[in-house]
Amino acid sequence: MMTVQNPTILQHPTTIQACCPTCHHQGEFMLLGVQTWPKVVATKMGMPETIGTYQCEHCETTISEVDLSR
Repeated sequence: MMTVQNPTILQHPTTIQACCPTCHHQGEFMLLGVQTWPKVVATKMGMPETIGTYQCEHCETTISEVDLSR
């Protein structure tokens, strides 16, 4: 059996080092998946069409890469 990987997911790092806005732990966030928005929606909201969703290793807060970079 052959495994096919989603090329959109491969564009995002599997982990990000950041400070969690919930527990304030400086640590690693693991990639859970990606959210894809229609171009018109992304443009109106001023965000990328594809956004990685990450989870804090300490408290399991889920947050987008856009919010982690703020």
